[in-house]
Amino acid sequence: MQRITQKGFTLVELLVVVIMIGVLASVAVPKYFRAVERSRASEASSILAALNQSQERFRQRNNAYATSVAVLDFDANTGTYFGAPTTTNTTAVIARNTASFSTVGHSCTAGYSLTIALGAGTVTASGGGTCDFLLP
Repeated sequence: MQRITQKGFTLVELLVVVIMIGVLASVAVPKYFRAVERSRASEASSILAALNQSQERFRQRNNAYATSVAVLDFDANTGTYFGAPTTTNTTAVIARNTASFSTVGHSCTAGYSLTIALGAGTVTASGGGTCDFLLP
């Protein structure tokens, strides 16, 4: 007499696989969203770097930093993820558009802004939550 063997997975085996996938996803998804937000923040960093260079050129010509972006040789259009930058005589600030901002997977709980100290070129993050992961 021949034995009939059944092929396939048991319910327990399938549940173990589903649980493993869930655990891996719970670890990977927040890291993914943090990486996405960090790449979006690089847009602001490049805008601030260009603004800083424009401010340095203005300072070379006028012995002072500009207090308005309008007087600089800088295109201050709004970025994809950030608004238009503003400047004072010591800092420049660019704020995250909250319309396209998601708090999934990172510790920024609201829109945030990046600030560059003119002359020094150091960028800091401020706003809702701990946004330090955005900076290198």
